Amino acid sequence: MATKLSLKEILFSQKNAIGSIYPENSDTLTKKLLANILRLSYPIYISLFNFKNIPILIFTKKKINHFDNKPIKINFKDEKKKELQDNGWCFIEDFFDNNTYSNLIKHWPQRYFFNLSKKTIKYYYMTFFSINKKKPRFIEKIPYMKFFYDYLCGSEASKIFSNFLNYKKDCKDIFENKSIICTEAQEKSYLIPHIDGVSKKQLSKKTFNFIYFLDGNNNFPEYSGATGIYMDNEFKKKVFVPNNLKNTCLVYDSSDNFFHGFKSMKKGGFRKAITFQFFNIEVN
Repeated sequence: MATKLSLKEILFSQKNAIGSIYPENSDTLTKKLLANILRLSYPIYISLFNFKNIPILIFTKKKINHFDNKPIKINFKDEKKKELQDNGWCFIEDFFDNNTYSNLIKHWPQRYFFNLSKKTIKYYYMTFFSINKKKPRFIEKIPYMKFFYDYLCGSEASKIFSNFLNYKKDCKDIFENKSIICTEAQEKSYLIPHIDGVSKKQLSKKTFNFIYFLDGNNNFPEYSGATGIYMDNEFKKKVFVPNNLKNTCLVYDSSDNFFHGFKSMKKGGFRKAITFQFFNIEVN
């Protein structure tokens, strides 16, 4: 759950998603009434917009493309482990091996697999949401994506991620996958600067978010869905914004107090990403 949101950015998100019909301000009763009607009707409109995908997905046949199911390898290095420990975040280039990266590009879901978010503050497309290792609906229609999800939810990934996320040599905490989701973003897509809700709980055990950038427009990544780290909730105090959206990953401690999000995307901007979380198994 997103917390500590800016009212200015909330209002911007509504105008950005709903469009020119949304009033610039609510200084009259008529404008205030129109704004309320549009906010209330927006989720209904998006539900109808997304409904068109269901018949297509039901009748879509399972892909028979063969894929190379070589072991998935991740580029975890000691210096990145230390950066994560010191800063609460790190950015990793060449995150997956070339074979895995190529397969993810080749077998990425078609647009009709994706639903547009009903929240204006998270204005982008999503599919294959898995929580607590539950198999997402329709994922079996793309065998490689199922293979990839099975890996992230499996014991081998738990071992590799636990080794990276344990800061101290004598620490033996075990981390397992908590959630996975695939997202697509395009012109006008937007993510409000926020702190993850988990930070409010002041957990004694760490939780980590991985934003894996599969593909995007590197000509202007800041306006092409590059989720950045900020010290404020209005994009004014930038700490880090990725400049490469191809096979890279932003990792951060979800319980830390910095903000993350991305600005409304420009024309020509696009981003394909997979976000997954690893929680200590003692975290509920």
